[in-house]
Amino acid sequence: MKRTPSNPGLALPVNLVLIGILLIGIWRGQAPFDTVIRLPSLLLILVVINTLLIFRESLCGSGGTGGCAPAGRASRSAHLERVSRLRRMLNTRISGSDESQLPADALGTLLGSTDQAAMALYTLDESGAFAQLATCGALPAQLTAARFVVQNGELVLRHPAGLGDEVIFRWETAPRHARHASAVTVLTIELVPLMMDGKPSALLVSMPKPSGPRFSKRLDAETAGMFLEGALARWQSSIRATEGRAHDHQTGLQRFEWFKEAFEIEVERSERYHQNLTLMLVDLTPCDDLPAGQREALRQAVAAALRDSLRRLDQAFVSSRPGKFAAILTETGSDVAARVTERVRQAFATRVGDLRRLNPRLAIGTASYPSDATHGDGLREMAEEALAEAVKSGRPVVAYGSIHSGEEK
Repeated sequence: MKRTPSNPGLALPVNLVLIGILLIGIWRGQAPFDTVIRLPSLLLILVVINTLLIFRESLCGSGGTGGCAPAGRASRSAHLERVSRLRRMLNTRISGSDESQLPADALGTLLGSTDQAAMALYTLDESGAFAQLATCGALPAQLTAARFVVQNGELVLRHPAGLGDEVIFRWETAPRHARHASAVTVLTIELVPLMMDGKPSALLVSMPKPSGPRFSKRLDAETAGMFLEGALARWQSSIRATEGRAHDHQTGLQRFEWFKEAFEIEVERSERYHQNLTLMLVDLTPCDDLPAGQREALRQAVAAALRDSLRRLDQAFVSSRPGKFAAILTETGSDVAARVTERVRQAFATRVGDLRRLNPRLAIGTASYPSDATHGDGLREMAEEALAEAVKSGRPVVAYGSIHSGEEK
């Protein structure tokens, strides 16, 4: 986590003024003011003091010498001790359970060690959009369904239902306190950007109690950032450790055995945070009657098309049945899903290559939460009905909402 940089904006102008006064005195050959105090000597001392203030971080940083180094080492040691204490608390909290919910457990551990009212953890994707990963405590109504987006170097709060966007402030990678008041939103929050692999990858948003301190008297923002960065790295490592079991070696997609659990988690998250969700089912023909080599080449073409077309937070699965695929499109309504399915079809068409003579065809059915169904079982049934309609009618894509309305998508 990047530290908040010191601001030399005040010391530097003062230094320039003092140096100017000294130069005037030297040019005139006498003290700048007619006093009994030796002002040139006094001003020279002030210049030295201001110079030390301006460059104190360079002189006293890590690896420095002199009296500043022990203080820096002591501060670093205190941070590490607090982080170690939080990690011990987290290990106790998740003892005996898997690490799939580690971000939520880490956030709960952190909230229990501070004076804050609520916390939310967001992950940052390549497009600059933050997706809510976990929450703890009672979030303000303004953040329940809103999203943070980095746009043109500014952190923007994007409201649902077409209420518009609001610029919070310029995006920085250092922790900061923010108070934002408008006709729609009134927020007092602490923002702690989290770094992974040398770049901003997540964001901690903390809401203090009405009469509480900015962050916490017992835990500072830097310690919170170091702890969460370690917890997220541990969570990602646990995910990578299970990829060998969860992924199909031929296509690189997740095996369908993992679909039910992932789908239930995403439906629950969409219900909790009032977000859209679309289930996309894909059928590849011909497939069953083809030689093994051609069948596998077409399956890999579909898998590559899905990987190229979906976002990082979306999930794609391959069934043990030849030619069957599924994708969970998070925070995606029917309109966006239509664009995604078109991207998948175009990507597949470009990857077919010499197998085009087999006349391969994709049929895609989609159903969206909450417009088509408000629970997981119903959403899956409607997506299967949409896929069956696409296969039967010969239409490349069928959205469940278009079946009874008579629209073709």
